[in-house]
Amino acid sequence: MKIMKRVVSYITVVLCLYGTSFGDVLLIANKSVKQTSFTKGDVNLIFLGKKKKWDDGQMIKTAVLKEGATHEAFLNEFVDKTPAKFSSFWKLVIVSGTGYPPKSLGTEADMIDYVSREEGAIGYISSSTPHDNVNVMEIK
Repeated sequence: MKIMKRVVSYITVVLCLYGTSFGDVLLIANKSVKQTSFTKGDVNLIFLGKKKKWDDGQMIKTAVLKEGATHEAFLNEFVDKTPAKFSSFWKLVIVSGTGYPPKSLGTEADMIDYVSREEGAIGYISSSTPHDNVNVMEIK
């Protein structure tokens, strides 16, 4: 019983430190994006620049947060990278001349503003953030 209490205490501390759980991250897209659901694999390809166009031919414009719990949770769950590895990945892509990194935004309000204004844009926010004027995508 003591071990179980310690485990529960440890989990509680971790959740308090990191704030956002994976289920609390919403994938959002501009209303021009026709696709409404994705697999985790789709999201990975999009945010690593390996899928550059939507099925209708429209350019995909990715956006990421610069830092924070939502950013870390998104990268861990959908891109399988830490923030440092994600940054290193994109530095190599830039140096090799094979792509451009996602637009980097400071706040979730900036994310919603960008995604709502840019046709073909996709990003993510915490589920607690109000999100008018964007579509919330389903993850299968």
